[in-house]
Amino acid sequence: MLLKKVSLLIICLCVTLTSCYEESDLTTILSSSELTGTENSAFTITGRYFTTSCPNFFSPDPYGGDSFIYEITKNSDGSYEKNEVVKGDIMGMPCTMTGLTSHGTLLYASCTYFTALTVPGFPEPVVAPVMAKLYRIDTLKSDGDPDKVKSVILPDHAIILANGMAVDFRGNI
Repeated sequence: MLLKKVSLLIICLCVTLTSCYEESDLTTILSSSELTGTENSAFTITGRYFTTSCPNFFSPDPYGGDSFIYEITKNSDGSYEKNEVVKGDIMGMPCTMTGLTSHGTLLYASCTYFTALTVPGFPEPVVAPVMAKLYRIDTLKSDGDPDKVKSVILPDHAIILANGMAVDFRGNI
């Protein structure tokens, strides 16, 4: 189990390091356009590794496009792959995964929908968060189980850009 965790930690480090480069000699698990969102990652208590991806912030439309939570798994041949767990969505609109943490075997993630707002006095539109959703993923549930992924759209007064998340010893996010 310790070897499995160390192996995944090394892979996480490699994924993080490759985000600095367009091309790498390392095995590509996530494309370079997806790596901008891998700052949000978490291990569960069972040693499973999850990470987020988000739209390429260097594209002309940085907040357009899909954002995901992936589980990174090791295949029997020693290679690694990403497995989609959740696609960020708020009422049919793509949202950007902006925070991820774990507590036991549960994952918690925030996803924010951004839009460009015209602000008097500013020459360019300002990109601002307008809606947010909180996800809870039970990693022990099977993919077809309706209780695996639960989510709630946050009320307007609670919309914030959660750049990272944490859970305290009592289980509070």
